[in-house]
Amino acid sequence: MIEEAQWGTKLGDMVTKNLYGIPSPYEHNVIRRTTDLLSSGDAYASVSMCPIHELQGIVTPNGLFFTRNHGGTAHVDPHEFRLMIHGKVKKEVVLTLDDLKKYPSESRIYFIECPANGSTGWRGPQFNNLQFMKGMMSSAEWTG
Repeated sequence: MIEEAQWGTKLGDMVTKNLYGIPSPYEHNVIRRTTDLLSSGDAYASVSMCPIHELQGIVTPNGLFFTRNHGGTAHVDPHEFRLMIHGKVKKEVVLTLDDLKKYPSESRIYFIECPANGSTGWRGPQFNNLQFMKGMMSSAEWTG
């Protein structure tokens, strides 16, 4: 006899519980991985590897995208953001994010890979898995 699953017999969470959403607790192992061996123990200048072996489809979720940092992760206030275009241009200009959003945009799906991905210098038993061998690549929808 097949018993009904408990989750199918009662109400789940309200839609207002997590307005941005969170990963499923059943995917707790689908995370970016780091190692001190790639950063000399400096978590401000390091790499986090995308778990490409755990993903489905062609777009990498933002929270799992590989990163390479040389000075930590910046927190940019969109209200303070400025883009300065100067040099060999007819007219120099400084644009805010709101200025940029007034222009038409296009979205494209692109795959990017760090040139150091799969570096032979990282070969060793501690890196003998797909995430550490090829984890410095991800695919995303880019809009601009």
